[in-house]
Amino acid sequence: MADTRDDPDEWSASNPSRGQCAVTATVVQDYLGGTLLIAPVLENGKPVEAHCWNVLPGGEHLDLTADQFGGPFLLGDAEEREPVVDHTGVNRHHVLAERVRRNLVTAAS
Repeated sequence: MADTRDDPDEWSASNPSRGQCAVTATVVQDYLGGTLLIAPVLENGKPVEAHCWNVLPGGEHLDLTADQFGGPFLLGDAEEREPVVDHTGVNRHHVLAERVRRNLVTAAS
């Protein structure tokens, strides 16, 4: 959804994971715990953007938005830190978390 994407103007139905890594990872963390890693995505050895994913409490890495890159991609050194998810003027975490909560309630009924 464009309203939860890092840059709403670049959202595309053909690549719905694009720009959703930080907000997705924060909502997953709400449910599963663990930590978040952020690393630069590299092209020709240079950082072109950042990517965020989860490390679950058992140490397993979970990246629900890796498909946004359309294939293999290279990452620089990762660091554990919280991403910024409200720089668009919308609390993207709140919007996505509420959608997930509603869908989970509906699925459980």
